Amino acid sequence: MTLTPKGYHAEMFERRQKESLANDLILGLKDVQDYMKGVCYDAVAYVLHLQNSADITYTDVINTNSNDWMNTFSSRREWTGASIPEGTAVGFYRTISGSFFHAALATGGTRVRAINGLTLGAGWINEVNLTTALGARNEDGTYNHDRTKIRVYLMSL
Repeated sequence: MTLTPKGYHAEMFERRQKESLANDLILGLKDVQDYMKGVCYDAVAYVLHLQNSADITYTDVINTNSNDWMNTFSSRREWTGASIPEGTAVGFYRTISGSFFHAALATGGTRVRAINGLTLGAGWINEVNLTTALGARNEDGTYNHDRTKIRVYLMSL
């Protein structure tokens, strides 16, 4: 990803200021794209970096791009439709291709924020309710989305 001038400035913040900025981003009070340029995976990683830069360092931020972030997450569990803790990374996995195609950040409940994801989060400021966007979960644990089956994973570092 590429940081904007605001993003580079935020790197000089003390820990508490970074956490406050991360909270403002999660709440939608600020737009993540004012701080970084990239795709959905980058946006999620950037906010997680602000929350805890020990897990995702500045070096990681400037050297990791796009879908490569998905390899950073050490654990994944399938979403069952239950409430998702605020600040949890959410990965969307297309079963037919066997790969992730989108990422978002949970804002609490079943809501997420993302960029570049159309119905799964096209603009950071607008929350998406996954229950509404995805509908009912299929018996096999998948969801129907964009004329294909997907799985939704809650991910942690």
